[in-house]
Amino acid sequence: MARKLSKKYQIPYYELDQVVRGRQGPKGERLRSDSERAELLKEILEQPDWVIEGVHNEEWTHDTFQHADV
Repeated sequence: MARKLSKKYQIPYYELDQVVRGRQGPKGERLRSDSERAELLKEILEQPDWVIEGVHNEEWTHDTFQHADV
């Protein structure tokens, strides 16, 4: 759904799973540290428009609800 909204409204979308996990070369993914995750989420929320998808309903995601307009 996030991808469809992103395409329809021409705004970027972000997957919370990608905020939690980062690429680590050809070996796959690794969990981001709390500070890395917080910094990345802050950068996303500073964008003028965005769509975020995911099922993470944890304290670190609460800012997304505060900054969302829909």
